[in-house]
Amino acid sequence: MPSTGRPHTPETRERISKGVRRSLAVRAQQERLVPRLAVFRRRRGSNPMMRTLLDLAANEVVELVDALGGVDQISPQRLRLIEDIGISGVLLGRELLAYIDDRDGDAAARVTALINSRRSSLAQVGLDVRKADELDVSSYAAAIEETKP
Repeated sequence: MPSTGRPHTPETRERISKGVRRSLAVRAQQERLVPRLAVFRRRRGSNPMMRTLLDLAANEVVELVDALGGVDQISPQRLRLIEDIGISGVLLGRELLAYIDDRDGDAAARVTALINSRRSSLAQVGLDVRKADELDVSSYAAAIEETKP
């Protein structure tokens, strides 16, 4: 059956193909960095919620690797720990959903354990919580004055 809409313009086709290429490149990077999550995605990919959790975890791993300076700056052991952080994120998401559905005390305990596990893993990797640099008002005003002609 022929399409009743207008065909895409060459510019639109180029924009679509760029987006598809970018998406495929991101997916390839995720699968290279997080092979265990790629296996989970293949096995559990039919469940839309699970697929979403796996994609979020893979994105988190890529962001953590970038925050630490890239793959070349990270040891294999540290990369494995970052991958474990991503997997614990998937498990945390599932347990949060279970808790929301059932209000189960056991699920609450599992959520707390997973949160604590992720926190300690992030500290081991070197991405523990740090206080942002604070700028006091007087130094801010002095910096503004310096930039005025």
